[in-house]
Amino acid sequence: MLPDSFKAEILGADEASGNIDLGRPVWVYGTGGFGTAVARALQAKGATVSGFVETRPAKESWLSLPVRAAGEVKFGPDDQLVVGIFNREAPYLDIAGVLRETGIGSVHWPVDYYGQLADLLGSRYWLSSASVFRDDIESIGAAYALLDDETSRETFQRIIRFRMGQDLDYSQVRHEEEQYFSHLTLPYLPKESLRYVDGGAYDGDSFRALCSHIEPTEAYLFEPDPDNYARLVTKVAGGSANVRCLPLALSDGYRILSWSDDGEGSAISENGTNRVATAKLDDLFTNTTIDLLKLDIEGGEIDALKGAERIIREGRPVICLSLYHKPDDLWRIPLLLASMVDDYAFHIRQHMFNSFDSVLYAVPKSR
Repeated sequence: MLPDSFKAEILGADEASGNIDLGRPVWVYGTGGFGTAVARALQAKGATVSGFVETRPAKESWLSLPVRAAGEVKFGPDDQLVVGIFNREAPYLDIAGVLRETGIGSVHWPVDYYGQLADLLGSRYWLSSASVFRDDIESIGAAYALLDDETSRETFQRIIRFRMGQDLDYSQVRHEEEQYFSHLTLPYLPKESLRYVDGGAYDGDSFRALCSHIEPTEAYLFEPDPDNYARLVTKVAGGSANVRCLPLALSDGYRILSWSDDGEGSAISENGTNRVATAKLDDLFTNTTIDLLKLDIEGGEIDALKGAERIIREGRPVICLSLYHKPDDLWRIPLLLASMVDDYAFHIRQHMFNSFDSVLYAVPKSR
């Protein structure tokens, strides 16, 4: 059950409190892809974008607007500044310090204004309006009750507070445990005859990290992006493990989908230029028990879990699941997994900044 005070925070969140006043001039901090999209969305909404601000500008203009160093802009009393940086490495606390020194009084972070611009910005990982949390308060409480340790419960609460714009300090939190392979998972893996499935293998980075601890007997590495797949095959070639690289996406069945090519962040997309085949793990592993399953597949985790229900029920593997690609992954994924198996311990850890790379570790208490 959620603590009463935390539940009250969710239910009392004011969705409009961080909205941008479209009738007042706006400066955008950052000229990258997200900042550019924000500026264009503001202009489409009728706002006047005065220009861009950066700590150390690399260009003089962008989108036919001036780019200025933060310390050089003389902000007027009506000026607003919108932070147009959204990624796993952005130092929000440092940015906040720089902006405080400028004296500007109205600063809006992505978590503040996304709901106002969502129709033009489109899906952006975990960004959402506060209504997502209010509307799903019962499911959030049910997922919270599954968590097995105090660090996980605190992390769960702070992720939600941060994503509601109430805990900027959490933007710089990253736990000390190694991602995927730590005391949360390694003691529960067989030391011999380990079978590993990696959904979203990228270039084999997670596989190589696993091999530094335990050499899997069999490894099945799924990576649908053609460029990533080529790097994957090259980097794992010649290893001693019995490794199979497969250019497939994981889902709840076979289909052909569009694929947006963005390197590490490649994902299923309606506007993708590539085509990718999806497969169901239950169909691929009819007579094989999986010991360790890792899924980091850019928002496809729910469907991939549904397609792996039999092997999860029968084999009870250790499971590592990304929780940051969609707003409600944080609670929907633990609840779905709990509906498939009982007697599992659930943990959450944070591995990059700004609540990116938050991971659910699901470990069977008995096998």
